[in-house]
Amino acid sequence: KKLVKSWQSKLALGEKVQIEGLGVLEKTNDSVVVSSFAKQSLLKSSYGLGVVEIPSTAKGVPVEEKVTQDVKAESLATYQLNEQVVAEKLDLVKEESADVNPWFKYSALSLLVVSLLVSGFYFYSQYQKMLAADKAAANEQVLKSIEGQTFYAESPIELPAIEVRVVKRYNVVAGSFRSKANAERHISTLAEKGITGEYRTSQMVEDAEQTMHHVAYKSFTSYPEAQAYLDEIKSSIEPNAWILVDEIEISE
Repeated sequence: KKLVKSWQSKLALGEKVQIEGLGVLEKTNDSVVVSSFAKQSLLKSSYGLGVVEIPSTAKGVPVEEKVTQDVKAESLATYQLNEQVVAEKLDLVKEESADVNPWFKYSALSLLVVSLLVSGFYFYSQYQKMLAADKAAANEQVLKSIEGQTFYAESPIELPAIEVRVVKRYNVVAGSFRSKANAERHISTLAEKGITGEYRTSQMVEDAEQTMHHVAYKSFTSYPEAQAYLDEIKSSIEPNAWILVDEIEISE
């Protein structure tokens, strides 16, 4: 096939092709001309024939030349037939290649995509496993650190309850009385006006045994709060209201 293709290429370029035992092939216009360069143009081994020597005829036309021309014509026909067969085989190969190549390309591309997906999933799984392992190791380290710094006892330690007492020392007083009954009547009077009075007691400075009974509008933990409320009471309810500060009891 390669030899025939080489002959075709040379003839297409206008070159001559020399074939041993046959002659020289040369392309002219649309035909191929075979030129003999020896009396014996065919090999005996090729066709199983020997050279036929025929004496000249009366007309003076050599018979050998006629036979040679017939053989050349037959060889040319055989060459053209072989050329046609080769061309048909080449077309068949091209068609098969055209049918196979797209399928092969798509198969190769599909295989490549599947390989990439499998590889990507594998590496992603490995990465997730590494992250999970690192997180577990970090959690374990934190737990060990907490266990190392925590002290456990068989029974919990009970701490004494701490009672916080908020003392409201600053009282905005509505009235002071020597008897408790008068103080209670004043609380009732304030209640009729919609004011809730608070009952307070204190010792008189002149007579420690004498107890004073006070009725307060309201009591506060800080003096600024009591002063602000006193100003409000004086301007609206009782101009004679005042602030009583309770003494702090210090227990030994």
